[in-house]
Amino acid sequence: TSRVPETVAEARLALGTLAFLRDDLARARIAFQQVEEEVRIGEAAERARLELARLDFYVGDLDGALSRVRAMNENTATQVANDAITLKLLLTEHKGPDSANVALTTYAEAARYARQQRPTEALVVLDQMAADFAQHPIADEATFLRAEALREAGRTDEALVILDALPEAFPRSYLGDRALFLRAQILELDRRDLDAARRAYTDLLPRYP
Repeated sequence: TSRVPETVAEARLALGTLAFLRDDLARARIAFQQVEEEVRIGEAAERARLELARLDFYVGDLDGALSRVRAMNENTATQVANDAITLKLLLTEHKGPDSANVALTTYAEAARYARQQRPTEALVVLDQMAADFAQHPIADEATFLRAEALREAGRTDEALVILDALPEAFPRSYLGDRALFLRAQILELDRRDLDAARRAYTDLLPRYP
């Protein structure tokens, strides 16, 4: 059982997140490790483990990240479990073909910038990825992340074009429905074009029943 109150665990998780947003990865790691070690089981502990796995991923420790997510409890319907599964699939399906895993570690750098709300830096990395790794299996992930970064940067016109084209550009990608859903969200929430958003949500349903 947990040895610390839930509010203390939540506060430490919040401090870890704030440290990460400031790019203080060492302090973030300490905060998440405290929660993992002191809470041990339950949602807070699983969230801490996921954040530690993400930190490993962001700095290029792919084996460390994979080991952490493999040890997590996937037998729940929580968002933490879903995110852990997504990270595990990313790590297992996109390693190589080179031993340095350049494409995956480059993507990790862009993902780190994007999560730190630094879209301009993320886009620099993702633009280079589009030139260097257009045929790599991670190209669909990089394209989706590029659309998210463009949205964060306020470049919604470009984001909408990318999201609209993604399902056809990557017909086997699991991100097809997510791309169209994000496109509809941008129309609704960012552009306030409710008629266009309604059409986008409606069109999504028969394509991904």
